[in-house]
Amino acid sequence: MAVVWFRLRAVGRQRWRAWLALALLVGLGGGIVLGALAGARRTDSAYGRFLKEVNAFDVALAGVDLEAVRRLPQVADVAGNDFLLMEKEGDDRRFDLSPLLPAGDGMYERINGLKVLKGRRPDPSRADEVSISRIGAETYGLGVGDVVVMKAFAPDQLEAVLGGEPPSPAGPRFMFRVVGIDATPTEFLPTSPNPATIHLTPAFGRTHGHEVAAIPGLAIKLKAGGADVDPFKREVERITGEAGVQFITGGLTTSREAIENETLPAFLFYYDRYPGYGFWAAIERSTGDFLGWFHFRPGDGHSDDEPELGYRLRRSAWGKGIATEGCRALIDKGFAEHGVQRVLAETLVVHTASRRVMEKSGLRLIRVFHADWPYRIPGDEHGDVEYALTRAEWEGQAR
Repeated sequence: MAVVWFRLRAVGRQRWRAWLALALLVGLGGGIVLGALAGARRTDSAYGRFLKEVNAFDVALAGVDLEAVRRLPQVADVAGNDFLLMEKEGDDRRFDLSPLLPAGDGMYERINGLKVLKGRRPDPSRADEVSISRIGAETYGLGVGDVVVMKAFAPDQLEAVLGGEPPSPAGPRFMFRVVGIDATPTEFLPTSPNPATIHLTPAFGRTHGHEVAAIPGLAIKLKAGGADVDPFKREVERITGEAGVQFITGGLTTSREAIENETLPAFLFYYDRYPGYGFWAAIERSTGDFLGWFHFRPGDGHSDDEPELGYRLRRSAWGKGIATEGCRALIDKGFAEHGVQRVLAETLVVHTASRRVMEKSGLRLIRVFHADWPYRIPGDEHGDVEYALTRAEWEGQAR
């Protein structure tokens, strides 16, 4: 199944076209993104749980008859979200920082919540307060307390913007104070064309919404999640009269640009926030070949000194002891150098090879459980297992 599919229009440059979100973003609520980002390894569970925690949308859509979409039989819930046409003053990266305005009380509340990483959420009654996505903060060097100036396109410029190379903005100039940095589901999607985002408040919409060109959109939860994607797609094509929606990923290899600009920054985020944790490449010494990667990072719902251990290796590296060697090295590094108190790892009950790696690395079985995953994979009906190794146990093994 494709993770992202778009209804495109001939509106000029590719980046501008992508920013407008004349599109359907599919797969977030169903956890499909986890497979694209982390190779579909069950131990990379944090992102799947994050999607469920924020109640990520199944489909995001703009540029069509939204009232007709609301009435489609597959739709369970919707939240309005307007795409405001602005660009950051004094920066030649046009449209790479996009302001999003919740339309109503559903967006960021019932659907697609914002996970605050630093600072706080904007005060809904303040028109000048915003939060910025993690990617936006990194790209533009912005932090809590900084001021960002945006120039707006006037409402009467909308057709000119959609019709080709955008003109210079003729609308008002706004100064916003960044009060928070947050994480949203779409910014961790490797194939997503979404740029960095600024999240505005309802107060801005009431006070200044009429002064800015905007494209109304919807974030949508489908009744049957991923199972409703195809019938929903057909209904949207019926409404728009346009068949043959283009699939951007559809099983194709993720582009180098997407890896460089989105996947790797998401990985490197752990280095900035958690010194000593992150991702490690596995390289064959004799040939220099890339064999895969390991991660050693804080586990979801656990303290910073209880990292989760995981890995993904190419098939050619299986059965050679590489997984065990890498896991042992990271475990030793964590306990010896970074004050780790307990190492955790999870896999499926039926993944006997992964369980053997955990056991040979010194971890012991803690529990068998059935996780409430936002997606299904073969074998998960038998449950999951959690392994762990405490500092005291590691010290005992070392003696």
